[in-house]
Amino acid sequence: MKLNRILARVLALLLALAPLCARAESIDETWAFASGGVDVQVWLDGELAAGAGSASDNYVLCLIRAGKSLDYSAYASAAAAKLEAGISNANTRMRTALALMACGATERVPEGVVDKGAGALGAMSWVWALHLLNNGAPSKQFTAESVADELVGLQLKDGGWRVTGDTGDVDVTAMCLQALACCKVESAALDGAVERALDFLSRRQMESGGFASMGSENSESAAQVLIALAGLGVDVDDSRFVKNGRTVRDALMDYRVPSGGFAHLSGGEANPTATAQALQALIALESPGEAFYDFNNVRVAKVEPRSARDLGLPRWKRVALAAIGLLAVAGAAFALTRKRAARKHLAFVLLIALALSCAVWFMQFESVQNYYDPDALANVPADGHVTLSIRCDGVAGRADDGSTPEDGVILPPSEIPFAEGDSVFDALTAAARTHGIHLEYEGSAAMAYVKGINYLYEFAYGELSGWLYYVNGESPSLSCGSCPLHDGDEVLWEYTTDLGGGSR
Repeated sequence: MKLNRILARVLALLLALAPLCARAESIDETWAFASGGVDVQVWLDGELAAGAGSASDNYVLCLIRAGKSLDYSAYASAAAAKLEAGISNANTRMRTALALMACGATERVPEGVVDKGAGALGAMSWVWALHLLNNGAPSKQFTAESVADELVGLQLKDGGWRVTGDTGDVDVTAMCLQALACCKVESAALDGAVERALDFLSRRQMESGGFASMGSENSESAAQVLIALAGLGVDVDDSRFVKNGRTVRDALMDYRVPSGGFAHLSGGEANPTATAQALQALIALESPGEAFYDFNNVRVAKVEPRSARDLGLPRWKRVALAAIGLLAVAGAAFALTRKRAARKHLAFVLLIALALSCAVWFMQFESVQNYYDPDALANVPADGHVTLSIRCDGVAGRADDGSTPEDGVILPPSEIPFAEGDSVFDALTAAARTHGIHLEYEGSAAMAYVKGINYLYEFAYGELSGWLYYVNGESPSLSCGSCPLHDGDEVLWEYTTDLGGGSR
């Protein structure tokens, strides 16, 4: 009898632990997919450090929030260098600064990051400014309370926030709540704004338990809502966020693919953006009531010098660097045999070796002829076609260098073929290659941020000037690298002088 009771208790314990084990396994598999299966430290030192100032920042924040005991010095050095060199997009600049602070290298964050970025690009720039202030970033102009007030002031009547348009957007609203969840300011206005936003999200939740943005139900929207709910201490089973018996987490897991990654749309293939945001959500759910972006208690205590590791460089670069090293040793040995001016010869050899190493490190091979090719897409199998145009009507004729044509038309409506899974960014890249149009961006393809087209750059005509894209007349809240294409879509890239409020 006693044995039966013991077995029953053991069984009950196993049943209770089963969901936790399954959840941990899910996160581990997502980590493995995101890192490409390599050692996490190698991933951090190589790909993530090389991508500092882009989507890599999101994964570094995940590593730190998850409490991964790693050496973050390679990434910290790369992030500090990117910030010192200047990251033009205010939101990206502040996100990188936050990641650097979370690494324990606050002293390497350039002065004025908050003051230059807060409010520069609408609601999201207030969000990142608030994250920085909540984590102790200095500011001569703002406090956490003043930025929270600015953010609350942008809340729409429906309870949501948006980047463009007249109605709230799920993703932007969730990200605003994530920032307010970190805020330690006690305010009735702030509390009321949070409750109105939660009501907005509850109304926008679908019967599947998930959320839609720009008319398409997607994993990123569910992930952002989960991060917000976890940070506010709202249980995933809260009745306000259970529809048809399904929670937001249930909906998010619908997008998980066998590889461990997450797809943007149901039935699609895994992509980096969806996977990174899903990973953030899964990590956030592990610590309900703790704001994901509050690193005050989870920062790396000290950035230790990293040991020599494989930096994840392409094989040809590793071979070239090894060859330069051997030649440098041989040259140094020869220099030391010279009786006269041996030190001068040695310094010359080492200087040349350093210059060659730097050249190889930063070198990327792609000829102009290979990139700009009017026949590049002639024989590409297409699953559909979109019509893409590029305009700058708001600043037409204002530049003498031809970057702003008199009629405002950089590219008239042109048919661009695309393959299944291609994004708006892929279509833009294809158009640029085919029609010989200059294109400059930062970040990986999935999180690409377009800085300039036709040598017309962001901020050239004011602090809120830059490029926006529209699909069938609507401005998606997704990165252009994550916005999927559908046959017959009409895509417009438009230069605007009002990025914060939208031009339409």
